[in-house]
Amino acid sequence: MTYENVQELIEIERPVSVALGPKDWGKDIFYDRSQIYKSWFKLTGISKMRDGYKAFINGEILNEGNRIRGFTITRITPTLVKLKKNKSRLTLKLE
Repeated sequence: MTYENVQELIEIERPVSVALGPKDWGKDIFYDRSQIYKSWFKLTGISKMRDGYKAFINGEILNEGNRIRGFTITRITPTLVKLKKNKSRLTLKLE
């Protein structure tokens, strides 16, 4: 076997490169989308009623358990509202 034949075998056995650039990654599963999601909501007030607290978000009056933009309101306190959607969690604070 000659040197050229050995080189050819090495070239043939070398794995094909599968390096991907950023354009090929698709959705980044580690990207923190919470700031994007927070920008979807405007908490303008929280009121205490006989049956608990109500939140004023994006011009709507909402209770715990209500849904808005795909998120479910899980908790309303005098100063904040907690929302969840799948594994995403948001806290909107009254400012």
